[in-house]
Amino acid sequence: MTILLKHLFEYLYSLRMRGYSLIDSRSNGAALLLVFFSIHSSFSVAAEFIDLYSVKLAVDSETKQQRLVASRKALETVFVRVTGDNDAVKKYPLLAENIAAADQLLARYSYYKDSKPSVHYETNQVMTKNARITAGRMLEHAQSSQLMIEFSFKPEAVKQLLMSASAPFWQASRPEVLIWLVVQEGAERTIVNSELSPSHFGRLEVAARRRGIPVAQPLLDLEELSKLNENDIWASSMDKIIASSDRYSHGAVLTGKISRRTSGQWYGQWTLSYQNSEQVEFFSGSDLFEFSHLGIDLVADKMANDYAVVTSEKRPNNEWMIHVDGIHSLQDFTQLSQSLRAVPALKSIRLHSVDQSSCYFYVDAVVQLQKIKALLALNGSLELQLPKDLIPNIEVEPLIDTTSLHYIWRQR
Repeated sequence: MTILLKHLFEYLYSLRMRGYSLIDSRSNGAALLLVFFSIHSSFSVAAEFIDLYSVKLAVDSETKQQRLVASRKALETVFVRVTGDNDAVKKYPLLAENIAAADQLLARYSYYKDSKPSVHYETNQVMTKNARITAGRMLEHAQSSQLMIEFSFKPEAVKQLLMSASAPFWQASRPEVLIWLVVQEGAERTIVNSELSPSHFGRLEVAARRRGIPVAQPLLDLEELSKLNENDIWASSMDKIIASSDRYSHGAVLTGKISRRTSGQWYGQWTLSYQNSEQVEFFSGSDLFEFSHLGIDLVADKMANDYAVVTSEKRPNNEWMIHVDGIHSLQDFTQLSQSLRAVPALKSIRLHSVDQSSCYFYVDAVVQLQKIKALLALNGSLELQLPKDLIPNIEVEPLIDTTSLHYIWRQR
């Protein structure tokens, strides 16, 4: 298939250089390419930046019974990640029914010993607050060498199950979240990162792995600390925090502070800066894992609302035009087509025409235009331009009230 695709693209590009339009009936290569796009641009993810389908759990032994129990818990975690919904198993009965048959969705599993479980241990209880607290305590008191099992589930089987359940799917290409966190104990305040506060940052990593959220930490170098210190973060000086965050590539900024009182209780706050708005959540409790999950859940729920796509075949499709300028080579064309095929909301992609350095695609989507824009914004090579009117399809009646998206391809 790869060789066929290569030849098709080469033939297409030679036709384009000779001035042919891909909707010209004289172009047999165009017809082949249109068929190829219609067949092979279905619901799939070409490049995954987050491993959504692998879960590591602590176990006491290698018995079959423990493996079966652990596999069910691991599949629950996968369902939470891929749907973007903490309550996925409760909301979608078909997912709950398949938990008991987790082995049927399993690609492989393996055992290993983890010499640093405090860093790499992953929660093995995922659906309830009490379970997360239990997992957190297990992390803090983990043995120096912990027996672990890693499960890897079949991506296509999981995606097909989501479609059958009419559950959302959140693709693996996800915006990174920059975290600023200050911990106060007594009169001392410390900015958290993996070097200065490995236990605090480790809790955030556990929560982030559970939801499939990529997290970043500040460098805390001299230049940065001269502009932003722990007191600024504690005071939630958002202007300074956002200004210092501009040096990093991120999709959201999560700012937190947590303090322990003499009673042993922790009191804290998370502020999420995302899409030009802010949301604040407050915390009080005795367990820091609960605080970490509160912050990560705040981010994950917001992002999932923008990026998760329901791909049920029962949903009506919408046809849109995507116009991309700046395609100057076969490599550009190939990378562009791969980028479009990586968007799960696009059920099919049909090449309409090529004109000089511009390509026009018709896409059948299961979501509205705004969500397509949000999903394509994750690709740094596509720069959105002002929308244009839909180019008429000479073979199909133009859709009423349909618009297009116009991009410029910027090679990274």
